[in-house]
Amino acid sequence: RFIIQISTIIFLSVLLSHILCCMWWVIGDLAPSDTSYRWTIAFDDLVEVSLLYQYLSALHWTVAQMTLGSTDVIATNSIERSFSVVLLFIALLVGSSLISFIS
Repeated sequence: RFIIQISTIIFLSVLLSHILCCMWWVIGDLAPSDTSYRWTIAFDDLVEVSLLYQYLSALHWTVAQMTLGSTDVIATNSIERSFSVVLLFIALLVGSSLISFIS
């Protein structure tokens, strides 16, 4: 039973990271910008690299936000910054729930 619970937690964590990663990419690529900058352009000009590198850069940012890790990718406009703040609150809730679920 414990193995199933841990497997479920891992699966849901990966799924949530993937969904948030895709949302972060769409925001950086398509959302309007009030500063005329986007993280996809400010960070290594991601428009010119492979799709795998673009995805991994967005996933790295997402995992760093969820686990308080570090990354060179930063929000460069108000919509990106707002999404970052919302994601930090989600990470706080998910992390707290995970700890209470395990203990």
